[in-house]
Amino acid sequence: MRSDVLLGNHGLVVGEILEVLDSVQASKSPQMVVIEGPSGCGKTRIVQEFYGRLKDRNQDAYWPPLRKSQGNDVMRQRKLIGPLQEDLLWPEETFPTFGWWHFNCETLGTGILEDVVAAARPQVDANGLPLTMARRKNEGLLAKGKRQSKAAWSELTEAARDEGVSAAVDVLAENGIEVLFPESLLSFGIKGLRAGNRRRKERAQFKNETDTAEIVSKNQATAGKDLAKAIADLALDSLPAIVVVEDLHRMGNELSALLDSLLASNAPVLVIATNWPDAVSNNIQSAFISNHKDSLVPIECPQLGHSDLTQLVQESFDVSLHIAEETARRLDNPLVLKLWLESSELADSYDFIGPEALLTDHAGLPIDALGVLDARWGELDRETQMALCLATAARPDEAVPLCDVEKEILAEAFAQFSPGSEVDVAAGLDKAISPMHWCASPEFTVRFIDVVFADHARYHSEKRLRGNASRKFQTITRGILADSISQPAPQSSPRLPNQRDLALARRSHLAVWFLELDAELKDQAATPGLEYARSRAELQLSELTGGRMEFAASSEHAAAALKHLRAAGITGTELLNMQLAVADKYILVSKPRSAQAIHEEILQHENLPSEIAMQIHLSSARIARDEGDFEEAAGHQRQAIELARTIAGPEADKPGMELQRLTSLYLRLEQYLAAGGNWEEIITELSPVLDKRLQVGYPTNELNNGQLKRLIENARRKIDESKGIKVSAEEEQRAMLDAAISLHGSDSERVHAERNKLASVLGKAKKWTEAAEEYEWVISHWHQSRYAAYGESKATAYRSLAQVQEALGQKEAAIESYRRAISLSTKNNVETGFWPRIAIPRLMAGMGQVDDALTQLDQIVEEFETPEGDTWLSLSALEARTEILQKEKRFEEAEAGWRRALTGWSLILGDLSDRAADCRKNLIEVLETQGKFDAAIELLQNYIELEEKEYGKETTPSINAKIKIGNAYAQSDRPADALPWFQEARAGIVAIRGSDHPAVARMGNGIRVIEARLKQH
Repeated sequence: MRSDVLLGNHGLVVGEILEVLDSVQASKSPQMVVIEGPSGCGKTRIVQEFYGRLKDRNQDAYWPPLRKSQGNDVMRQRKLIGPLQEDLLWPEETFPTFGWWHFNCETLGTGILEDVVAAARPQVDANGLPLTMARRKNEGLLAKGKRQSKAAWSELTEAARDEGVSAAVDVLAENGIEVLFPESLLSFGIKGLRAGNRRRKERAQFKNETDTAEIVSKNQATAGKDLAKAIADLALDSLPAIVVVEDLHRMGNELSALLDSLLASNAPVLVIATNWPDAVSNNIQSAFISNHKDSLVPIECPQLGHSDLTQLVQESFDVSLHIAEETARRLDNPLVLKLWLESSELADSYDFIGPEALLTDHAGLPIDALGVLDARWGELDRETQMALCLATAARPDEAVPLCDVEKEILAEAFAQFSPGSEVDVAAGLDKAISPMHWCASPEFTVRFIDVVFADHARYHSEKRLRGNASRKFQTITRGILADSISQPAPQSSPRLPNQRDLALARRSHLAVWFLELDAELKDQAATPGLEYARSRAELQLSELTGGRMEFAASSEHAAAALKHLRAAGITGTELLNMQLAVADKYILVSKPRSAQAIHEEILQHENLPSEIAMQIHLSSARIARDEGDFEEAAGHQRQAIELARTIAGPEADKPGMELQRLTSLYLRLEQYLAAGGNWEEIITELSPVLDKRLQVGYPTNELNNGQLKRLIENARRKIDESKGIKVSAEEEQRAMLDAAISLHGSDSERVHAERNKLASVLGKAKKWTEAAEEYEWVISHWHQSRYAAYGESKATAYRSLAQVQEALGQKEAAIESYRRAISLSTKNNVETGFWPRIAIPRLMAGMGQVDDALTQLDQIVEEFETPEGDTWLSLSALEARTEILQKEKRFEEAEAGWRRALTGWSLILGDLSDRAADCRKNLIEVLETQGKFDAAIELLQNYIELEEKEYGKETTPSINAKIKIGNAYAQSDRPADALPWFQEARAGIVAIRGSDHPAVARMGNGIRVIEARLKQH
C-alpha cells in the first residue's frame, strides 16, 4: 500500500519552485514563494516533495528522507516540513548541499517566549557545524588536517551524534582541521560550542564562548535578526539556504522579523511558505505580505479533483476503478480520505475479504469526515482519551487555536475532580504526543497541533463531561491556577537569562489560561482569593504588553489589576505599589485625569512614606501644569518642597546634595508661578533660597545662584512692566553680559554663557541677524571655554544657529549647521542627533528637492521602526514625511501616512494622546480635501466614542468634534444630517459653559442657517 503519491498538478508546482531556487542561486539574492490554499489541499505535501526532489537532484546524502513509501502515519506527515532531530545522523564523508530550516507557525505559540529562536536552536545545534564545513569546503577554505581519513570521519560523526557539537569540534582540532565559524553563528550561540580543546587556534576567534546557561538572552527582534544573519552567512550560491514556514497565516512578530531580515540580505536564500489567506488570524501576516508584495511569488495550490482522489485510492489498494471512484465520492477531502485509507481497521478488512472491503459496512466506510475522526479517536486508549477530553475542557475558548495546558495542573485538577481514579492524566497526554501526533510538548505545556483534532477532542469532551461535570472540572482548574498565580514569582539567577524568559513565559501563560477560564465560567465569584488571582493575572499581562511597548493595552490590564486588588480587600504596601504603577501607566498613555484620581487615593494612605508622597505631589504638579491649572501645579509643588525639606532635615541648610535638590524644586515652582503671572510670589519664594545659598558659602556667580538671581530680576521687571516701567529682556541680558565682561574679562566662561543666553533672547525677539552673530561668536570661541561642562553643548549651539538661519531664509547655511550638529552628536541624542536629521529634509523639500527629502525620511523611518511596529522616533520621521506629502498635494500618500502615524501613536500613547490627536486632525483635513467626507465623519465619530467613554459625554474635545462632523455634512451638501450634530454641540456648550456664553450664540446662528437651507430644499 502506498500513501506518498503526488497527485494532480502538484508535481508542476514542485518544478516551479525548483526553478525559483535556480534563480536564487544564479542571482545570489533572496526570494520567497507562498503556496496558497485551504486546509488539506496538499500544500505541505508539495513542500515535502520539493525536499525529496532537491535531495535527489543534488545527490545529497547528508539530509535524511522526510517520508517513506510505507508505514507512515498521515497525521505525522501532515505538518512534517523538516527532518526529525533523531534522523539527523551525519553520514560519514558527507556534506550538505543545501541548508534546510523549518518553522511551524501553529506550534510557535503566542509569542510570549522567543518561540522562533527556541524552534531554531536545535536545528542550529545539529546542522551548524556540517553547514559551516560545507561552506568552507565550497569556498576552498577547509584546511586538510594531518590525517583526514575514514577513521577520522567516523570519529567526527560519532562524536557529533553522541556528544554534540563541542565534542565534534574537539575531534576536528585533534586532526588538525581548522574550521572558522561565521561570527553570526557564534553570536546566535550553538549549544555546547565551547573551548573543549584549549589548544585549538579558533579559541581566540570565538571571543566569549560560554556554556548554554550563560548564553545572553536577547529580545525578540534582535534574536530574530541574529538568527537570520546566521542562516544567511551559511549560504552560498552552491549551498543555498531554504527556509520553510508552515501556516504563514498564523505568523507572529518574531517570525516576521526573521523573514524581513532574510529577505533584506544579500544571500541565496529561498523562503517557502504555506498560507491559507482565508484563515488569517492577525494583521501581522497581512502587513508582512503587503510590505513584500513586489518580491513574493504567489502560487495557488491546485485543487485535487475526483480523478486525483480516485488515483489516491488505487495507489493505496489494488481495487477496480468503480470501487476507487465510489470511495472517492464518499470521502472527497484528501486529508480525511488518506486517514481512512491508512486505518488499521480497513487494512485488516482488506486482508480478509479483498477489494470489496472498501465498500462494505464491515470495513466501516464512513458517511462523512466525522466517521474517520471517530475511528481515529477509537484507536486511542481510555487514558489518552480522558486526558485529551480534560485538556479541551480546561481550555474551552474555541478562538484559541492551540489548546495549551500544563500537565501537572491538569493532573492535579483531575485528582480533585475524581479522587481515587486510576487514570494517569499526565501519562495520557504524553501518550497522545507520539503515536497519534495529536499534540506536541514544547517546554512546560502540551499543545494540540491540528485544529481539526482539537475540535474533535472538544466534541468528545462535551459528550463525556455532560451536565455540570465540565463546569465542575473548570472550576477546580481555575482554583488551582488561582493558587499558582497568587504565589510570589520565583527568583532566578541573573546568570541564567533563558530560565528567566521561561519563567516569564510560564507566568504569562498561566495568567491567560486563568482569565480565559474565569471568563468562561461567568460566575463572577468575588472571593478574596479569586479577586487576588485576577489582579495578579492582569498585572502579569500588563507587564507583558508593556514590555512589547503596547502601552495602551498595558494600562488597561493594570487598571483591571487594581480594581480586582481592591475587591480582594488588599491594603498596605501591595495596594500602594499597584496604585503607583497604574498612575504611571495612565500618565504614559495621556490619561492625566485618571492618573490624578489615583494620586488622590494614594495620598489618603495612612503612614505614607514622605518620599512617595513627595513624588506624588511632583507628578500631580506636572499633570496640573499640562492641564493648564498653574495654581494647582504650584500648590502641589509647594507641598513637595515641604516634604523634601522634612526628608532632608538639618542637611537642607548646609551645602550639599539636599540643598541642591531643594533649589531645583524651587526653580520648578518658579515655572508654574511664572506661567500664572504670580511675579510677587516668585520673589517671595526664591529670595530666601538665594540668601541661604549665599549664606552657606555658595559663590555669587555659581550656576544655580546666577539662575535664581536672573529669575528674581525677571519677576521684578515683570512687576515694573505692570506699573508701566518697561525693561526689555534684551536690555536685561545685555546688562548681564556687560557685568560678566567687567567682572571676568571678555573671553571668560561666564561671558561665553551670557552671550549664549543673549543669542537665545534675540532669537525669541525675532532679531534673527543679531542672534546669528551671537551664536557664531559662541561657536567660534568654543575651544577657549569649558562651558560645555555646564550647559548647552556645541551641537546644541549649532542646532540653535541653524534654526536662526532657517528663519532668515538661509536654507543652505541652515542645512550645513544642522549637519555639524549631527556630526558632533550621538545618534541617540534626540535634540542634537535626531531632530536635525528631520529638519534637513524639511528644508530640502522647501528648496524643491522633494524626492531626495522623502528618500532621507524613508531611511530614518526604516532605521528606527522595529519588527513589532513603529517607535517614537520612526513615527516622528513619518510625520515629517507626511507633512511634505500633504504640502505637495499628494493627498492619497499623505492619507496613508497619517493613518499609519495615528495607529502608531494610539498604540504607544493611547487613542486620546496629544500626538494621536494631531495626526487625527491632519488626517481629517486630508480626507476633507479629497472630498472623502464620510471617512472623515467616521473618524470623528470613533473619536467621540473614545472621548466620551473615558471622560463623559460633555467635554470640549467631543463638542468640537461634533461641530466638525456638522461642518463635514454641510460641506457635502447634507444639511439634514448636519443639523442634529450642531444642535447636540450647542447643548453641550450650554451644559459646560452656560447659556450666555458667546459660543452658544454663534452656534445658534449656524443652526438657523442650516434650517433655512432645509426649508429651501
